[in-house]
Amino acid sequence: GLGTSLSASVNESNFTLRTEQVSKKKVVDVDDIEVIKEKIAAVESQVKNNDNQLENISSITNEKSLIAIWRNLPAWLKISVSIFVGIASIIFTLIFLGLATIILIWIWSFIGKHHKTFIKKIIFSVKKFSRRLRRMGKTTKNEINGDINFSVIEMKHELKESRDKNSIKEILKDYWILIRKILKRFFTKNQ
Repeated sequence: GLGTSLSASVNESNFTLRTEQVSKKKVVDVDDIEVIKEKIAAVESQVKNNDNQLENISSITNEKSLIAIWRNLPAWLKISVSIFVGIASIIFTLIFLGLATIILIWIWSFIGKHHKTFIKKIIFSVKKFSRRLRRMGKTTKNEINGDINFSVIEMKHELKESRDKNSIKEILKDYWILIRKILKRFFTKNQ
């Protein structure tokens, strides 16, 4: 049950069965106890070797990681680095907040000085954008109507021509060409 490799040879053997009464007490031979002890010792040494190998592997991988380096540093150095990183983070945050405050103040003062022209420009831009949207809406509507009318006319024409064709292959080929032509028309601007 320990995965021990055994070499076995096949020999002839003879057994004689007797009807003698066997005592219920189990007799263990001293040699058997020694063999069992040896097997237990071998298994224990294998387990220890495996544990040592695992420890070596984990120490090799951990030695290369930052966490392992951090764990091996003295406590005073860990505290110093932590304080330095904390102070640097606070300083960086204050610099960023100061810059953001300066930009917001400048924008606020600019709007305060030029609020009339600023508002006029915004209103003008909104009106211009809405006019452009309306024109685009009319143009888009006309574009889609033209594409649909083109598609219907072409489909009717293709259906009339397909009656005169003898080959299904030719009909499908012409139909595929027509579909590509219609799709191209939908994705290009009409003139």
